[in-house]
Amino acid sequence: MLKLIAIYSILIGSAVSIFRYSWFPAAAYSLNAVMQPKYIWRFEWPDLPISKLLAICSILAWGVAFAQKRMDLNVYKNKQVIALVLIWGLMHLSDILSPYQNYSAGTSSHIVLGTLNTIVIMFVVQIGILSDKDQYHNATKVMAGVYIFLALYYVYWANDQYLSYNWAQFFQGRLMGPYQGPYDDANSASTLLVMAMPFILFAYFYVDNKIFKYGILATVPLLWHALFLFGSRGAFLGLGVSTVAAVFMLQGSMKSLPKIKPWQIRMFKFILIFGLAAAVIDQGGAMLNRSATTVSAAQQEERDEPLNPRLVSWQAALGIIAEYPVLGAGPQRFQWAARDLDLGTPHVAHNTLLNFTANTGIFVGGLFLFILWTSFKSYFQCNNKNVAADPLLDYLNKACTCSLVAYCVCGMFLDLIIYEPFFFVLLLIVFKNHMVNNLNLTTSSDVKEQPQEDKNLFRNQIDPRLY
Repeated sequence: MLKLIAIYSILIGSAVSIFRYSWFPAAAYSLNAVMQPKYIWRFEWPDLPISKLLAICSILAWGVAFAQKRMDLNVYKNKQVIALVLIWGLMHLSDILSPYQNYSAGTSSHIVLGTLNTIVIMFVVQIGILSDKDQYHNATKVMAGVYIFLALYYVYWANDQYLSYNWAQFFQGRLMGPYQGPYDDANSASTLLVMAMPFILFAYFYVDNKIFKYGILATVPLLWHALFLFGSRGAFLGLGVSTVAAVFMLQGSMKSLPKIKPWQIRMFKFILIFGLAAAVIDQGGAMLNRSATTVSAAQQEERDEPLNPRLVSWQAALGIIAEYPVLGAGPQRFQWAARDLDLGTPHVAHNTLLNFTANTGIFVGGLFLFILWTSFKSYFQCNNKNVAADPLLDYLNKACTCSLVAYCVCGMFLDLIIYEPFFFVLLLIVFKNHMVNNLNLTTSSDVKEQPQEDKNLFRNQIDPRLY
């Protein structure tokens, strides 16, 4: 009953907020799109097209913001937005001109491209709504809070499956995500949590409420335990790399966090690194056993194929790229093209970049790399533009960059081309960059260095400081 009340409250709130708080429908849509709660609350979900209703509210909010001239259309000149739209168009062109018009796949290109249509259209709508400088404070808090909330709920859900002995949710010792949902695979569910962890970690330094601060920090061990339940080795590698990146960012942030003492940052880094190491040593046996079992099986029988099936997929992807470099084999044609070209029988590409490039061509792969490169570059550009003067934007700058690091590491081993958390983080990055470029950010030290007004100086007096 409480879940239904929450769902209807969000719907009503989105409809009411169209005219004044346009960021609320955008945040509500993101919450539903990334979290996908209908697969978690399968038997309690109302018989309503919730996603479509939230999308309609967001589009209406976009129209109202445009009519009221609260939208900055310059946001659509952002290079990352343009690159995303180009990827969208080239993927459709690749599907139309594919050499494999008659093919079979577990998921057809029409479904994938239909999902991409929704993602790109709503991305364009949401970034327009968020371009309103007068509401960016509330928008930043709510959009970041959306990711923290849904991540904490998945942490709760994963641990609840274990503590309630719901073994039907496990397969070969690994927890699977919600059935038939976008995170039903353990690897994709793990990536969601790994990408969300930087938002949780950095919130400790940027939130003043002590109850929230220490409460959210206490969930980190539970998040680690959820990752152990999912048992994704790639996700743990992404967790390790993004954690190291977060530590380096904190090292250079002591001056921009005046309320946090240096010893607190050092203690936090110590607990984070050694706590994670202790957790891996104590709970990482299952993942090590999977690797040992794979090696043992390979030693007991002679195989013509490489030990790791990902190597087969990567070699097949390179072969497809060499054969169809411009527009690729076509969306969702990877397995079909690999068999046709006698490149083995891989199921998926096992790599996001290779999936983009093999299926839809080198231009799409290049644009994908361009988006990643400009996103990482923007972290340093924002620092140079004094983003530390605004704690909210500084928080987004660090959290989004670390989250993107985790995505890149996980994407080396997984197909994450139509992955809502990535597009959500990209949305926050574009939003953050736009605000940094259009706000006059000055720190307190900068203000002190500027000449101060002399209250005793009248118009008919000569300032003695001129002599």
